[in-house]
Amino acid sequence: MLCEVCKKELVSTKALSQHIRFHNITSQEYYDKYLGNSKECEECGKKTNFLDLTRGYQKFCSLRCSNNNKNRKEKFRESYLRNDLEQIKNKRKKTNFERYGNENANQIEEIKEKTLTTFRKNRLPIIRKQLEVLDLQLVSSNYESCYNKETEIRCLKCNKIFKESIFNISQRMYPCSCQIRYSRSNKEVELFNFVYSLDPTCKSNEKIDNIELDIFISSKNIAIEYNGIYWHSDRILKDPVNYHCKKLSICDKNGIKLIQVFEDEWVLKKEIVKSRLKRIILNNKYDDIVRIHGRKCTIKRVIDNKVKNDFLNSYHLQGSDISEIAIGAFYNDELVSIMTFSHGNISKGSKKTEYVWELSRFCIKIGYHIPGISGKLLSYFKKNFKWKEIFSYADRRWSDGDVYYKLGFNLNSITKPNYWYTKDGTKRIHRFNLRKKEEEPSNIPEWVLRLQEGYYRIWDCGNLKFSMINKTEEIVE
Repeated sequence: MLCEVCKKELVSTKALSQHIRFHNITSQEYYDKYLGNSKECEECGKKTNFLDLTRGYQKFCSLRCSNNNKNRKEKFRESYLRNDLEQIKNKRKKTNFERYGNENANQIEEIKEKTLTTFRKNRLPIIRKQLEVLDLQLVSSNYESCYNKETEIRCLKCNKIFKESIFNISQRMYPCSCQIRYSRSNKEVELFNFVYSLDPTCKSNEKIDNIELDIFISSKNIAIEYNGIYWHSDRILKDPVNYHCKKLSICDKNGIKLIQVFEDEWVLKKEIVKSRLKRIILNNKYDDIVRIHGRKCTIKRVIDNKVKNDFLNSYHLQGSDISEIAIGAFYNDELVSIMTFSHGNISKGSKKTEYVWELSRFCIKIGYHIPGISGKLLSYFKKNFKWKEIFSYADRRWSDGDVYYKLGFNLNSITKPNYWYTKDGTKRIHRFNLRKKEEEPSNIPEWVLRLQEGYYRIWDCGNLKFSMINKTEEIVE
């Protein structure tokens, strides 16, 4: 296989698709320029999707066009007729009659009973559990007779009765208007159901300015996106670098607060995600929250790194850090909030500079609302440690930086989208952990080397970078 750009000989099309990345060209661009042109649907003339270098473009834009195409119908008909169907049918009937004394195996009581027993043992418990999780109830009590037939089902959320087969329900098809429809993962459904429990007015798959929002609460102008790691990576998205940023910008333009939850956050840090969503959606106004004012807390330094990291792993999405200073808020001798500070981190492109600190982490124990605590923790640090500048980052997927403005920080810049690596499509790996090794070629970009190892990338929305400068004449001891 010859590369048309540099004329290098390659062993296969797969090798070519990896090789052309060095030329900063996509497989589709290479195909259009050197191997063929973009195709239109043979039935309706619309543009079709690109598959790969071997197959090029799809012949049809949709299954409907494929099924309606006369040439394809005729080809299928000829193929169908070529098979000696009568001979096959007769052989099947003969085998059934010899074994069971009946030409139709489905009419044999022994087979019917065996099928029903398997259904009762394996499928029925699962279906009952699925209906329970989905807040659905069978109007009739006979599960067996209506598995593949439409039956009346009641939605316990909105009390609506609709007709559907249990088989379709078990395949996660949602005919009720108050439930998520089709092609949603179990985890996304779980997230929707949690948001629904906080605000039943939320809807799924709402469109705003030609973008689709997974969950939208119109009364509060809050939207939530569930970003599956594989489906939102550069293996699937056409514009993976800017995809999440564009959605955020469109929501900002329409006055909508958009929260973007990565799949591994929901799976691995579910209680923290739930707590943050609860605070945002209910604005800290719910019954089971403990309210304490910051002035009732004792502020002091947390010396034990294990105590600090255990607290961060329990209550902060990013988990533990390698900070040098941790300031804690204690209520009745219980640690209820923490703020950590570190010097510049090379993984974020910063350098260690004397008296310049990064506010690395800040979090409050789940179930607590402590107004004023962030200001008290920061004030303690400023009074007790030398500092010229303090800077910090707010993740745009979750925050608009409101807490930093209240603390007196100034917005410095908005960083470009950052990327993580993933290999199994279930967990993100920080790019710093896969940085280029000394023995690897210097003329090949790090990400190309990782692609060759089977990794691929997923981007966020970037960060808001804030800072504050010590304007006093002397550096505070």
